[in-house]
Amino acid sequence: MERFEYRWPRFRINAPVRMTFWRSDISGRCVDISEEGMKVECPQIDSAHSRGTVTVIHPAWTVEIAVQIAYSTPIHTGLKFIYRSDHERSMVARFVASLGYAVCTMPRST
Repeated sequence: MERFEYRWPRFRINAPVRMTFWRSDISGRCVDISEEGMKVECPQIDSAHSRGTVTVIHPAWTVEIAVQIAYSTPIHTGLKFIYRSDHERSMVARFVASLGYAVCTMPRST
């Protein structure tokens, strides 16, 4: 039997982020996000699986969340959220849901 791996729905977004790893600040852009984590466009970060924080700056939402690097390429870095409270998890879930709602309600171009 094949193993089924559930993946949270991901939504495209274009929002500036500030990341901190090893006392180094790195700027980038969030290109997609889910309740599990995000993909950031930024210079390659050397150490996979390192922990730090990310601050997402969006007109509807700005928050700092603990993260762990899942992967890093020359163009993108994948970050997994490390929730410190149910409140943080709920806040991210509401934000991601609002992105899904915005995508579903955007008028189609003809």
